Amino acid sequence: MTQKTPFLGKYHHRAKEWSRLLGILFGAQSLIQGLGFLSGILIVRRLPTNEYAYYTLATAMLSAMVALADGGVAAGVLARGGRVWKDPQKLGAVVVTGLALRRRFALLSALAAPVLIYFMRHHGASWSVSLLVLACLAPTFFASLSDSLLEVAPKLRQDIVALQRNQILAALARTILTAATVFTLPICALAVLATGISRMWANIRLRTITKKYADMSVPPDPVARQEILAISYRLLPASLYSCVAGQITIWIISIFGSTQAIGQLGGLTGLSQAMAVLNTLCATLMVPRFARLNHDRSLILHRFIVSQAALIGISIAVVTGAYLFGTQILWLLGKRFGGLNHELVLAFAAACIAMISSMTSQLLSARGIVVPPVVLIPFAILTQIILAFLLPLHEVSGALLFGLYTSLAFWLLRLGYFYLNMRRKDALSAS
Repeated sequence: MTQKTPFLGKYHHRAKEWSRLLGILFGAQSLIQGLGFLSGILIVRRLPTNEYAYYTLATAMLSAMVALADGGVAAGVLARGGRVWKDPQKLGAVVVTGLALRRRFALLSALAAPVLIYFMRHHGASWSVSLLVLACLAPTFFASLSDSLLEVAPKLRQDIVALQRNQILAALARTILTAATVFTLPICALAVLATGISRMWANIRLRTITKKYADMSVPPDPVARQEILAISYRLLPASLYSCVAGQITIWIISIFGSTQAIGQLGGLTGLSQAMAVLNTLCATLMVPRFARLNHDRSLILHRFIVSQAALIGISIAVVTGAYLFGTQILWLLGKRFGGLNHELVLAFAAACIAMISSMTSQLLSARGIVVPPVVLIPFAILTQIILAFLLPLHEVSGALLFGLYTSLAFWLLRLGYFYLNMRRKDALSAS
C-alpha cells in the first residue's frame, strides 16, 4: 500500500492542479465571453441591416489580415519557446524574434485592403464609408500583430490568472465603448473602432505580464529565427490559403447572396462565437502543455487521443444545446432572425468542427508537425470545388454547410497526417 501512495499522490496533485486551472479559466472566460456576447448583441440589434452586413465583412477581413500577418510565426514561436520556457533570456529572444518576423509579414496584409473595399462597394457602401471602415480596422490589426506572441511566455509558464484578468478588462472596455457608440451613432466604423481601442490598451498591459517571464530587452536570436522560419515556411502557403478559407462562408455569401443574407449569416456565426470560451480553454491549457511534452511517442499519442475525445464530446453537447434551445437563442438576435432554427444548428455544428480542426492543427504545429502545403492546398481546393457544385451557395444554409464540410475535410486530413508521422521511426524527433 505504501508503494502506491506516491503514484496516487502524483495523480491527485495533477487532478487538483487541473481543477484549479479549469475553474479559473472557465469562470474568467465565461465572464469574458459574456461581455463579448453582450457587445455582439448590442451591435446586432442596434446596427441597421446594411451597416451590420458591412460589420460582418470587416470582421471577416480582419481575420484574413491577421492570418496573412502571422504566416505561421505564432506556431513557430510556441514550438521553439516550448523547449526553452524555463530560461527568461532564451524565451525572450524567441518572442522578440517572432515579433520582428511578424512585422515583416504584416506587409502582406496590405493585399487584403482592396478586397474589403471591393466587397463593401459591391453591397452598396460608398467610397467614404469603405475607407473609413478600413481605417477603423487599423488599431485592432496592429494589436493583433503582437498579442498572440506576447501571450506565449505566460501561457508556457501557465500564469493563467494574469492573462484572464487582462482579457476581462479588455472585454469590459470593449463593451462600454460599444454601448457608447451604438446608442449614439450606430454605424459600422465606430463599432469596429471600439474593439480596436480596447485591444490596444490590453496589449500595453500584456507586455508588462510577459516581461515577468521573458527578457524582452535581448536582441533577436538567429538560431531561433531559422527554426521559426522553418516552421513558418511550411505554414505560410496554408496561411495564405486560409485567408480565403478561414472565412469561406462569409466570402461565399458575399459573392452569391444578398446583403440581408450577409447580415443573417453574420448574426448566426456571431452567436456561435459564444463558444469561444472552449477555444480559449484548449489554446491556453491544452496546446502549451502538449508543446512541453518530452519526446515520448506513447505519451504524445495518449495526450493527443484524450484531447480529441474531449473536443468531440464538448462539440456534441454544444450542438445538442443549440438544437434544444434554438428558439430562445434566436430571440436574442431580434425578429429578423426568427425561424432560422435549422441554420442556427448548422452554424454551431460548423463552429464546432472548425474548432476541432483548428485545435488539431495547433497541437500538431506545437510539435513541429505540419501538413505539407503541396498536399493541403490541392486537397482543400478540390474539396471546395466539389462542394460548390453540390450545395446552394446563395442560401445561408448552403454557405454554412460549405464551411462545415471544408473544416471536416481539413480535420480528417490532419488526423491522417498525424497517424503517418506517429508510424515513422523518427517521428517527433525534430520537435
